[in-house]
Amino acid sequence: MDVSKPLRISVTLGELDDSLKTLDGYRLYVRGFNPKFKKIEEEPDHDLETVLSVELTVRNSLEAEWPLVSERAKALVEPTVF
Repeated sequence: MDVSKPLRISVTLGELDDSLKTLDGYRLYVRGFNPKFKKIEEEPDHDLETVLSVELTVRNSLEAEWPLVSERAKALVEPTVF
């Protein structure tokens, strides 16, 4: 119940529809998941499953933000918020 600290929940989604893997708007956010090592890689690769990561953040205003996240995107642009 302490709203002075943001609540953050990160989720990585796999088994994406092909349309989500090819849209220009998502190219900075697609990442790769290595099922053998259960590790998310910043760069997608043909040997990795293509995934998107989203982070729910709720601050003291109690309004939710749902930006897609990746280190590549963070270095280049502002996050995409839904």
